[in-house]
Formats: sequence, structure tokens, C-alpha cells
Amino acid sequence: MTIVLFQLFAVRAQRPNWQNLDLKDDSVFGISTEKAYKVLLGDKKMKPRQVIVAVVDSGIDATHPDLHGSVDVEAGVAAPPALVVALEVGADRAHWERMVGSGEPAFPEDPPPSATLTLTGARATLGRIRSGQAPDVDLPLADDPAVSHHQCAFVRAADGTWSVRDTDSANGTWVNDADAPLAAGEDHVLADGDRILVGAWTRLTVHIASPN
Repeated sequence: MTIVLFQLFAVRAQRPNWQNLDLKDDSVFGISTEKAYKVLLGDKKMKPRQVIVAVVDSGIDATHPDLHGSVDVEAGVAAPPALVVALEVGADRAHWERMVGSGEPAFPEDPPPSATLTLTGARATLGRIRSGQAPDVDLPLADDPAVSHHQCAFVRAADGTWSVRDTDSANGTWVNDADAPLAAGEDHVLADGDRILVGAWTRLTVHIASPN
């Protein structure tokens, strides 16, 4: 066994393309790629024809020059780029009237300037900043005291779309004109123009654009 392994490593060192060689012609346990090229390209009588090959192994190099323009990568093998999703932060009086109606926290008569939060990575958490502590969420909010410290999470799917899920917040995560907040474990796939309502008055308006 030791001798066989030594011979294999020696072949690899001397012949970097050993995996393409042929056992009969080269005395190397390769996959006979070069021999196949010689047979297919050397026989001038062979008529070209389309060949469909199903590749189960993920080890194919789809960028190889010989395959340029000849390989269709199955959808899902290479993940599509994520959609560009921005959340415009604002104040929503209708949501405040549903959640509070009167009393505290009062609806801001002079709402803070709108801000924009951008979803990046595979997952982003949103919540209220803890007083005197560094933010422990990806998308921090500071003005609405009814937003939970860990309010909701945005998750990117394999197809590039994003969804939102409540993370056991105190007042729930509401979407558009729904009569109830998202249930535990419920995901809502984001669409352009969606309104995500959290806390006492905070509205997150979804803006979606295709990647460049």
C-alpha cells in the first residue's frame, strides 16, 4: 500500500495533468480525457452532433474555454445575485392609532427625517438600540420606544428574494393592512411597496431593485 501511494504521488509530481491520462496508453489511472480528445477530433469521418450531458458531480469547471457557450448551468447550482432591498423608515399614524390610540408613547408631531436601511448578507436583524450599549442588531432603530430590542429578522432565500419574520417581539410585526401580526414562525416574502409596521408607529417601506 505504501509503495502504491508513493508511486501515485510521484506521478502527480511529474505529470500535473495525470488525471486526464489513460491507464492503457500512459500507465496512469486517469479518466482518459486526452485520449478521448484524440479519438473524437482525429476521426474526420465523424459527423458533429449535439450531445446532452447531465453532470451530477459539482466538480465540473463550467468556465473552461472548451466549454464556453456550450454549457447551461442548471438554475440553483449557481445562486443568483440577491435583490437590492432598501427599507425606508418613517412614522405611520394609522399604525399608532391601532396600537396606542391615545396616551403614551405619543405619536411624534415632528417625526424624525426618514432614513434608509439596506439589507445585506444572508440575514439581517432589526431592533431598538439598548440605551448606553453598543447595537447588537444589524438594523438599529432608536426613536420608537415600543420597538423590541430584537424585533424581526430579514432572511435571504436561495433565489435571491428576502422574507421577514417576527423574532418574538412584544408588539408583533405587521405587514401592510393585515388584521393580525405575523404568527410565530411565519415568513412573509417581501414585495416592492410592502409596508412593515413595528413598535408604536414605525413604518418600513420596502423598495426592491434588481442587481446591476
